[in-house]
Amino acid sequence: MPTYYRTVELAEVCFLSEAVEFLALGRVPEKQFLIHPPKDENGRYLFGHDGRFHWEEMPDNFEPFNDYPEDFFDENEFRFCNIEMPERYQETAESYHFGEISDALSASEKPRLSYFSSLQEEVQEEIIVEAHKAALFLSGVSQDLNSFRSANSKFLQRLDSAWAKIYQAIQSNDLKVQAVDLSTWERLADDGKYEKAAKFIDVPNEHFRIGHDYRQNSLEIGELRYVATRVNTTELERLLEPVFRVLGAISVMQFGDTIVSDFEGRRSPRRRGAPEIVSWSEVRDYIRDIEREGRLPEKKEAVIEMAIQFCKEKFGRTVGRSTVQVQLKAFFAELSAKNSAR
Repeated sequence: MPTYYRTVELAEVCFLSEAVEFLALGRVPEKQFLIHPPKDENGRYLFGHDGRFHWEEMPDNFEPFNDYPEDFFDENEFRFCNIEMPERYQETAESYHFGEISDALSASEKPRLSYFSSLQEEVQEEIIVEAHKAALFLSGVSQDLNSFRSANSKFLQRLDSAWAKIYQAIQSNDLKVQAVDLSTWERLADDGKYEKAAKFIDVPNEHFRIGHDYRQNSLEIGELRYVATRVNTTELERLLEPVFRVLGAISVMQFGDTIVSDFEGRRSPRRRGAPEIVSWSEVRDYIRDIEREGRLPEKKEAVIEMAIQFCKEKFGRTVGRSTVQVQLKAFFAELSAKNSAR
């Protein structure tokens, strides 16, 4: 079956995590056009705006709109990185993130979660039975799961190497990082000045460390909290030149603006609209349940840490403090209003 290719419009700026993936994996940060573009003073639509950092999309675009989870790699990326692809990698990856393996891993972890002891005894028993069934299922797919994790570990090494190169470029002022000051954004957004709030400023290179978690696309330095860290894609060109690889010549035909080839590329396309890695509605429901039960900490920082821990236990992902603060902003405002009324 032929493969169809279309030109990708490279985004002018991309998230720091996207820059690392671009360098390490060849994932091109595509321009993400707004579904509802803005209008000019005459009421005409202004097409071509990249929603990745557009002020009207904030705070939802403080992090990338991922096509699929960060540890889900496709056949082209295996080839680009010269990594051998396990025979059942694709099936295992889909099950790990969206199917039976995902459900089994979640069920097997529930008896060890922090809130397990607070559940009713009959509920605990049901969870233990399901955890036992999940453990039996996981033992049956352990070989595929181990191969999946082993392959992913090789990609993580490549990503870490790419981050080291980008870090060096930041420190030598060859690559400039910009971000939004979260406290400034919140203050201006509260006053309804959303466009003015979405101002990107240069982040001093001394704020970055080699151990920085670039995947968070945020940075905390004392009281300073930066979000939506980004770089200019044109400044990445110098870093990208050494990693371009010739994988072999292929014959193609042009069909309008589409290139057609008999070469089999990505066999399973990226999942647009796949389930989000962290369900913030579940996080907010969890915090509200804690409040209703009278177990909510008095300090805001403690609530944020509770939400971070919940995300780690429930979704297996460490989220940044600034991300949690933005997602729980409405809750904290309601809580402040309740306390003032007492």
